[in-house]
Amino acid sequence: MNHSMLQKARDTYAEELKRHQLERDQAAVTEQLLQEGLQASGDAQLRRTRLHKLSARREERVQGFLQALELKRANWLARLGTASA
Repeated sequence: MNHSMLQKARDTYAEELKRHQLERDQAAVTEQLLQEGLQASGDAQLRRTRLHKLSARREERVQGFLQALELKRANWLARLGTASA
């Protein structure tokens, strides 16, 4: 298997993940709108705004998680260095 085939497979997989996430986000926004008594196929601007907010909140959670993980790693490495000194 050569590099270009692996690259294409990786890109295809990443696109598929993005598509699935968008579908889940759209379903979540539709559910929110229905719970609020609004039409699911209603205001396109409202749907776009909700989708954007949903993805922004997810990105914030991911970044927060990664920062906490990096801090935990740094602390662990610091303790490891202190213990071996």
